Amino acid sequence: MDGMPTGVRQRPGWPGAAVLLLTLAWLAALVLVAYLYIGVGLESWAASYNDADEAAAADRVQRSYTLAMYFCLTLFVGPVLTAVVAAVGGLRRTAIGYGVVAVPLAGLALAGCALTVRDADPGPQAPPPPPGHCVPLSGSDNRCPGG
Repeated sequence: MDGMPTGVRQRPGWPGAAVLLLTLAWLAALVLVAYLYIGVGLESWAASYNDADEAAAADRVQRSYTLAMYFCLTLFVGPVLTAVVAAVGGLRRTAIGYGVVAVPLAGLALAGCALTVRDADPGPQAPPPPPGHCVPLSGSDNRCPGG
């Protein structure tokens, strides 16, 4: 005999290692995306003092929206993928635990993605006023010069 009690089934070691590695990779990905997002914010802050380049500002805004979407998707995909691997590996309680964690994170990720998409596409802009348009100033008698 190999020292195992009769009737006890030994589980393969790969599911536990895979769950551990996926969890660490998920947390590392969240930290990395958050770090990059904060970096874009700091870059925008620094550029606000001396940069008038509209193309660079638009690029920073686009990168921030892209990183926000990556963060939201990473927030949800990590626990789901880990739950699937745990279920396939026979770690039933671990799969249930990660599934329970994934449900509220899915709601947060969906809300974050929806807000990011809404902010990324502001919709049609108001047309510019016609030439010679008069805007009354505060405290004025609402008369435009010349008529």
